[in-house]
Amino acid sequence: MTFRPNYLVVATILFVVELAIGRGYIPSAFVRNSVGDVLVIPLLYFFLRGVTKSTPLVALAVGLAIGLTAEALQYLHLADLLGLKKGSLLYIVLGNTFSWSDLLMYSIGGVLAAWLDVRVQERNVK
Repeated sequence: MTFRPNYLVVATILFVVELAIGRGYIPSAFVRNSVGDVLVIPLLYFFLRGVTKSTPLVALAVGLAIGLTAEALQYLHLADLLGLKKGSLLYIVLGNTFSWSDLLMYSIGGVLAAWLDVRVQERNVK
């Protein structure tokens, strides 16, 4: 396992923001329904980059695969099937509402995270 603190700091910040959105501390339907979904894959992306030696492309692919799997489980209402309490941390992480637009938001967020990562790396090499 690799440990890259810069990536983990970004992932931690994104996780805290996602929790704040999920718990309703940022009261806006737009933020909850769009911005929160855009931030999901970058959270996974930066976490993966922080704990593995994965390339940006691999981290993006794995992050998107996890996001797509989670969305499929939301379609099946896994959180309800498991009897999770609404508002609990696991309920928030799993989610319970399938949406095609979420898949688009995941893709936008993932591509943006990988693009920013590559740009920062390029800048640091110069």
